[in-house]
Amino acid sequence: MASLSRDGKGWRILVVNPETRKRPTVRLGRCAKKDAETALSMIERLLQARRLGTPIKAQTAEWLKEIDDTLRARLAKVGLIDLPGATLLGPFLDDYIEQRRQRDDVTESTITIWGHTQRNLKAFFGPDKDIRTITPADADAWAAWLRSNEKLAENTTRKRCQIAKGFFKVAVRRKLVPENPFSDLAATVVPVQERYFFIARQAVDALLGQCHGPEYRLLLLFARYLGVRVPSEIVPLRWTDVNWETMRIVITSPKTKRHRGGDKRVCPIFPEVAPALREAWDAAPEGAVWIFPSIRSGEKNLRTWLERAILQAGLTPWPRLWQNFRSTRATELADQFPSHVCAAWLGHAEVVADRHYRQLTAEHFETAINQPTGTMPGHGKKPAQNPAQQPHEMGRKRSQQETTNPGFAGVCQGLLTCTNVQVGDTGLEPVTPSLSS
Repeated sequence: MASLSRDGKGWRILVVNPETRKRPTVRLGRCAKKDAETALSMIERLLQARRLGTPIKAQTAEWLKEIDDTLRARLAKVGLIDLPGATLLGPFLDDYIEQRRQRDDVTESTITIWGHTQRNLKAFFGPDKDIRTITPADADAWAAWLRSNEKLAENTTRKRCQIAKGFFKVAVRRKLVPENPFSDLAATVVPVQERYFFIARQAVDALLGQCHGPEYRLLLLFARYLGVRVPSEIVPLRWTDVNWETMRIVITSPKTKRHRGGDKRVCPIFPEVAPALREAWDAAPEGAVWIFPSIRSGEKNLRTWLERAILQAGLTPWPRLWQNFRSTRATELADQFPSHVCAAWLGHAEVVADRHYRQLTAEHFETAINQPTGTMPGHGKKPAQNPAQQPHEMGRKRSQQETTNPGFAGVCQGLLTCTNVQVGDTGLEPVTPSLSS
């Protein structure tokens, strides 16, 4: 669990942290071998106490009192001890978030989202609140305060409760608190049907006319027909990710990289996207690396740009401007391909797609109503040709459906009747933060 070695700077102890499985080093500096061996013995006892969740022995506690602040800080840095004040809310949250930033195992956007909850906890309880004194009743009062005083939407409140629950789960694992006072708070984000919106192909065509240059036309098509997350999956895209021979593209996903095999996925280059992708390739300078260079540089606020383009096209902004592109494509693909295929192409679990992306459209009702008897699945109907091979026919069929069905605007909320809805502070896409010590 720990080993002693020596180099030109003196003695050092290699530690195997049982929680992170990493192997950090605690430097002792120049000292007698006997003292270094004593430190090794004490550190092994600290590791055992952490692993088994048992109290620190009296002899080890006395040794900790005698060591200097430098060594004490080094022990705290590798997670063997907690510095004085570790149970105060402000220092606990600050130190934990900074540790995760240093470990670089979460994105900066996730750190930003955690920061909102961190700010709310400090504002309600105060940074000097001892986390050992926070009760489930206090947690309930905090959640109610988010809804009333902060006037947060229900899902935003639930997300912040989820993050707070994660913070205190870390505190429980570190033996700072005996139980998690936030554990029973409602923290599951629920779908809000009023914020779903099916973006018709005609709307995309109208928006393309407002794009200046191939890069932004391609952005819209990637969002609508590849269902990429904007901006996180747009920024890393390189021309080397495109395989022209097989007509496939590799999508890098910072959002899901913490899941095994979730850092990349392979998606087909659909016929709706191929011409614009070729146009952007032809317009790119020789030796170009990035597919979206100006977007990568952050020159434009993409939400503001899209909202302006929608208004210039004579349309009304819909809720969740960028995410509903992805939701629309998830709904389309689910009508054409098996669920596991759609999930693989879009980079999410099937249960996530069912809960947060797929929509009920007027076309679903019309298909059910007008389906001839005996032709429903399982009744011997001849399988249709792959719709992905007939994108233009799909577009005409959906266009006819939208224009002939007077209830379509009611179900899908209508491009001309949707109210202007502001995007919350969670950004352009839902964030699923990971909290672990």
